[in-house]
Amino acid sequence: MNFRFLILDLEIEAVVCITDSAACANSLITGLLNTKSVPVPTYYWNRFPDWKDKNFDVDFIKLTDDTGPEISNLDRNLITGEFLSKRKKAISRRNVLMTVERYLEIPLLNSVDYFDNSINFYIKSELDGSSPEQSKYSAGIIEYADMLSIAPDQAFNELKFLFETQSRLKIKNLAVYKKYSERINQSKDQSELDQFLKDFYKDCFLNARF
Repeated sequence: MNFRFLILDLEIEAVVCITDSAACANSLITGLLNTKSVPVPTYYWNRFPDWKDKNFDVDFIKLTDDTGPEISNLDRNLITGEFLSKRKKAISRRNVLMTVERYLEIPLLNSVDYFDNSINFYIKSELDGSSPEQSKYSAGIIEYADMLSIAPDQAFNELKFLFETQSRLKIKNLAVYKKYSERINQSKDQSELDQFLKDFYKDCFLNARF
């Protein structure tokens, strides 16, 4: 099931912003007081007109999540300067976090030819079930070798290289995302967010760290 994530102001049950990324949602609530992330299945936007017609970044919306997610218009008296400031901060941080996340995903997507990253689990299982020193290989390794008309040891080495490359990228991306999400959550205004994004791009392209 696919989800979208609403960031909710706990004091007034008002939606401050929306994101399609669980990582972004979790990062946002660590830097915004009295907020929580509410996952909502994406089919709500397809089945219910009230959800489909709402712009959650512009409209003032209340979310009731007691017996399931229900939305309604937020009472005007609850739209205070404090809430508007929190919403502006959340949207600005979300936009930068999503940019960081997108750029971190590019190396991972470019490191595989066909399958998504979940294949790492299966590759690891096949590697663990093989013993090159004893010329013993799992059924998956042998099938891979037969399909490509290569020796099992070459197949093992190719899959090991793919697995290690993916694993290093994921660990590095985790560290980078943690570094910049913490800085983003400490930002005071848009100028600081812009500077953090410039620093991130510098790491990406000039220093070629990831």
